[in-house]
Amino acid sequence: MTESIENAARKCLVTGIQILAPDSPVARLYRGDLEGRDDEKAGPWYVKVCTRTGYLPETSFVAAFPDEQRATEFANLYPLGSEVPEDEGAFTLFAREMEREDFVRQAMGGDVLFSRFLTVGDEDLGLPWSILAASSVTDEVGLHPSQLVLDSLGEQRIQELQLQFGENWEGAAAYEYCWVNLPHTSPVYIAAACRYHYFITGEDFSAGYLLRDLEVLEAGIEIEASNAIARRRKAGAKGSESSSRSRKERRAKLMDALEKVASENPAIAPLLGPKGLLAAALPTAKSADPALWTQGEGQAKDYLDEIRRGEAGRSLKERYHQLFPAKTA
Repeated sequence: MTESIENAARKCLVTGIQILAPDSPVARLYRGDLEGRDDEKAGPWYVKVCTRTGYLPETSFVAAFPDEQRATEFANLYPLGSEVPEDEGAFTLFAREMEREDFVRQAMGGDVLFSRFLTVGDEDLGLPWSILAASSVTDEVGLHPSQLVLDSLGEQRIQELQLQFGENWEGAAAYEYCWVNLPHTSPVYIAAACRYHYFITGEDFSAGYLLRDLEVLEAGIEIEASNAIARRRKAGAKGSESSSRSRKERRAKLMDALEKVASENPAIAPLLGPKGLLAAALPTAKSADPALWTQGEGQAKDYLDEIRRGEAGRSLKERYHQLFPAKTA
């Protein structure tokens, strides 16, 4: 139980990325410089990254860089469709050159803000509490940080949290540990973040969003959706493999039938030509294996062309040209 709720539950994929030059209208908007300035080109370069985590709505992030080279290097780390490493999350996007703990602590201190929406009430917080209680992050009732968390933070950091957050320091400690050490789509991280925002930052909207997210994960809705998609993909792949095998077998059986009809009357092949011999041989192929030809009969001409061109393999192509020798000048 502990391991499963501390593992990532979703993948975060890059859905779009854009480099913005300092003199672009969007870059001026980010700088709050709508009118423009003479020294625009000396301003920062921006990289806008759009991501989607699981089935959640798409989210965009913007990072600033001192020059085009560094902006391009950052953008190249996240090509379209690539996965943002789960163990880094927002840390990857905003602070690759910072110590992970420094980034988290600056964010918790209010230097980096995250805002989400929906509301939550006291009566709804039983779920995040139970998730934390089942994890290695808190004690058995989900209230106090575990020894693992305390050892990870160290005495000095604990004292800092106590000074900064007062009686709520334990919730902040659990959240900091989860933010630094756990994937941000894990139920335990979401539970700790929900409690942190509700009791410490007072952001009811953020807490509510996280609570609803946790409910979706706990109910297995998203997991089932992911499994259903995986099953459809697997079925599609198997169907494609089966179709490919059947096509290969039909071409081989068609070649057998062509040779059979031609051998019974050696003069018939040059007389009828490929299309005529195909019309004469197809009933023979169907009668030899009716189940094989419940589909694909309408593609018989395509099969013959694939044999002639060599797409069905060298052996079938050579057998075809035994029946219909290539014309020479």
